[in-house]
Amino acid sequence: MINKISVKYFFKLKLKSPTSLALETDFQKLTCDISEAVEFFNQKFRGIKEIILSDVEFSIISLILNFEYEPKEQVTAKELTVFSRYLHNEKEWVRFSRERTKLFIPITIIKFTDEDLLKYVSTLGRNLIEYERYFNRLGDDAFDKLYSSENIKYEFYNPKENEGLNSDMTEEQIIAIIKFLFATKDLGPAPGVFKKNQAIEDIKKILIPWVLNS
Repeated sequence: MINKISVKYFFKLKLKSPTSLALETDFQKLTCDISEAVEFFNQKFRGIKEIILSDVEFSIISLILNFEYEPKEQVTAKELTVFSRYLHNEKEWVRFSRERTKLFIPITIIKFTDEDLLKYVSTLGRNLIEYERYFNRLGDDAFDKLYSSENIKYEFYNPKENEGLNSDMTEEQIIAIIKFLFATKDLGPAPGVFKKNQAIEDIKKILIPWVLNS
């Protein structure tokens, strides 16, 4: 059944006050906990809102929240309270937080169009047909357009796409680029936001071992 109204928001969540244990834990190894919390959330809010997919990158959880109504107020991370509370209480994620009252804070909250969702799901390598019912405002040719040459400008960040380019950059240039990424990571169209945030996450993955071993 296709929803008459479908409003989607993309969330990137991180721990608000991570413990030392959290900094050493790869949340990809806890995807069962996250999936269980998603299922609990969706059962509780059936017909109202649902988390339709999640992605985990070490300490970052990405979610897309689908509303079956038009939210009257600004959408915040409070919409995911039941999800985070389940992890905190039922799966003992309290061990990952130094703060008892709030587990996560949002890095990013972006309102998604159906086109944004389609492109994002495709970058995760998911089966698009499984999510077809969420693309309810798209025409029949949407899947073809996703892979057409006209749509290249919407491609998401690929760390291999710049292989072979001249890497002879000064330290000052590198620092300036990193500062630019952090300053503008949540600005601009959704595809650009994804590229910048993915680049930042890749940088973090490189730096984390140095922080932990310092």
